[in-house]
Amino acid sequence: MTQELNSLSSSVQSRITSAYEIAQRRSPAELEAYLKDRFTECKPAFWWEDALDCAWKRIWSLNIDDVVEQAIDQHNGWEQHRTKSYTWHHPLQEFDGLQVIHLHGWSRCDASNQMIFSISQYAEATKKEHGWHRKFFDEWGQSPFIAVGAGLFQEFDLTEALQARPASPNVFSLYVSRTIEPETRELLDLANLIPIECTAEDFFAEVEELTREARKSARFSWYQQGAPAEVVAAMVQQFELLGAEGAFLDRDTDRDFYAGDEPEWVDIVRDKAVELSWYPSLAQVVADDIKNKRQRAHFLHSKRLAGRTVTLLQVSKLLIDRGIDVFWFRSSYRPDPQVVAEFLATRSKAALIFDGIADFADDVSQLMQECASKKITCVVLAADLASRRPAIQNQFDMIYGMEFHVPNARWDSWPLNQRDARAVVAKIEKVGRFGLIRGLDAGERVDVFFKREIFDGLSQAEYGAGFRTRVYKELQNLPEGRVRALVGLIAALSSQGRGFPLSYASAAGVDSRTLNRELRAGSLGSFLQVRGTFLRMRFRALTPQDLYPGHLKDGFFESWVDFLTSISVYAGTKSRQQRSEAYLLIKTLMRHGIVRHVLGSHYLSGFYEKLQPKYEEDARFWEQRARAHVTLENYTQAMSYAAKACDIAPRDSWRLTTYADISLIRAYEEFPIGSDDFWKLYDIGHEGLNKALSLSPSNSLPTLLGLKRSMRAYLRYIQSDRTNGVTVLEDLEQDIVKQIRTAYSLGRIGQTIHAEEVMALETEFLRWVAAKDAPEHWGDPGFLNARLLNTDSAEGVTV
Repeated sequence: MTQELNSLSSSVQSRITSAYEIAQRRSPAELEAYLKDRFTECKPAFWWEDALDCAWKRIWSLNIDDVVEQAIDQHNGWEQHRTKSYTWHHPLQEFDGLQVIHLHGWSRCDASNQMIFSISQYAEATKKEHGWHRKFFDEWGQSPFIAVGAGLFQEFDLTEALQARPASPNVFSLYVSRTIEPETRELLDLANLIPIECTAEDFFAEVEELTREARKSARFSWYQQGAPAEVVAAMVQQFELLGAEGAFLDRDTDRDFYAGDEPEWVDIVRDKAVELSWYPSLAQVVADDIKNKRQRAHFLHSKRLAGRTVTLLQVSKLLIDRGIDVFWFRSSYRPDPQVVAEFLATRSKAALIFDGIADFADDVSQLMQECASKKITCVVLAADLASRRPAIQNQFDMIYGMEFHVPNARWDSWPLNQRDARAVVAKIEKVGRFGLIRGLDAGERVDVFFKREIFDGLSQAEYGAGFRTRVYKELQNLPEGRVRALVGLIAALSSQGRGFPLSYASAAGVDSRTLNRELRAGSLGSFLQVRGTFLRMRFRALTPQDLYPGHLKDGFFESWVDFLTSISVYAGTKSRQQRSEAYLLIKTLMRHGIVRHVLGSHYLSGFYEKLQPKYEEDARFWEQRARAHVTLENYTQAMSYAAKACDIAPRDSWRLTTYADISLIRAYEEFPIGSDDFWKLYDIGHEGLNKALSLSPSNSLPTLLGLKRSMRAYLRYIQSDRTNGVTVLEDLEQDIVKQIRTAYSLGRIGQTIHAEEVMALETEFLRWVAAKDAPEHWGDPGFLNARLLNTDSAEGVTV
């Protein structure tokens, strides 16, 4: 290639980098034509057929040709029907199918100045604003790789990753080359790469043979049934068929369900969980929907540590026993509604399970609309935190022909009866995990659980009552610094139902070598466990506050900020649109409510101030900063930050709702109710809520929020000295009545559970009007009804 480049520019260089740079300057047009001709439509070696029989997550290419893509196009296997290619300067994206990333440029789309040949080009490609190299660095230390025929140690841009490669037996990576010289073997040993000296043809033939039986096993057999290959491929990459041989059972068996390990299908199959009497009731409802071909989503919500996952798994088992195919959504990325609908059309009896639906509620809503339009039965069973319920409901309100089933009082709060209480105790006695009930007799043990709420009883059954005492002893051995900070971050995520992607540990300041060593032989293994590609808490009830008492919070604050700064490169537009793994991680850890809860209000202002240089183009950053300043009662600054969020995302209903909400709060917090300044902000707030409603007609939050804020202002005024006269009361009363009538007239409220909330608000308001001149009633808890006027009502639905 050096000679060919020299001939383009009449050069005499002996190094390819120099020859390339001269050709760029002397003969740019000829160079462009040469690259397209030389490196497109390349013929792949025949060993690619064996290589592509296996399903890969990513292929990182250090070549600029299109050999990989040509091989995929020619391959007949179903696994790679979903493939996307990227080059180093493209925005970082995540995708369920195969990703092919060209770290040095790609002849099919890149110009010569985007190819990487020189040291200066290497330096440009590895800048922080380019995410693909950073992604490679993060994954290299934590995930197994196979390097085939690559001169790794001559690549300047890979030096950082190679130096960070852990000397640990936990992560096996292979280096395959026809010949491996002794000096190369020495470098491979230092980089913890296992040398395989053979041809690529022999290597992939053996890999194909080793994996053939597993690919043809019962676990994979459902993939081939009925639907087109590309549709099946999409389903495989997002859903697991529960009950199939091997499904969720091939994970490690060294786990302790009762000590707090995340519940999995294997625990249900091995009869670890308690069988409670209400599971068959819910399973029957779901089964009846499927039998009668009804479109319905069943949503269970509860506080954290309440047993939602166990419930989903137990009900799934009962559905399987009824002959229903149960597909568990296991992806970190958004489901494809059209593909899933097409797949469901080939299944007469199927249920979709979503453990944590809030981030994908709009996609599931779209899926159900798609199925309804094509007369395809789609029944969903989902669960999430109770705080996310409003956002989920709003996504389902406008679906035609589909009822969103919200748990009624029976399922939302159902005390354990005697039978279920005895079942919990019997399971605890059987496995010998008594906790603090060890010293009680049989009747007293049942009484501990009898009449407790259903999810509280499940939590007791999973943990026992004495596990926290054991955990505190282990805490004394956990080292300070980045290792403890990593556990704190994972605990914060766990409190929101999220895991921590393994590949981001290095961004948290814990290199691969340290992480593997501490997990294997150090105290870290007492708190964290690897589950698939995630690090999760071994004890789910352990909180960041347990790890970070007051005197240690300064260090945790710095670590938290440093981590979000480090991964800011992943917070691009594509990441937000896809709701990628990285974006959801950033979104969760940036939420002002979590920062306040874990660190305290004292840290809120400094937290967002330090992050601003990296996130100042992110509308959600400004929105959360605005919410933080509402907490700090700095309403002017809060409104300014909320306005900044709207400037960045002017057609975003959620950001506009936040701005309008803060305007209403500021109106009655900063100014006398009825004053000119009050009415000015009051009008700005309601105009903003109306605009937000027009941008998102299916979102009932602006209507409900506006009503609650107006009622808050009214309540404050009747409790004040009413210095602005009776006309203020009349104006507010008329406006609130108008808002109530408007709410009732809107289909998104009138036909949903929100109608009950509006009715309750109307009842309270009428009581206030009737008693506005009777101060003796104002202190009545029922009269004030703090629940209905929760000033954090938007907290759970900011997205």
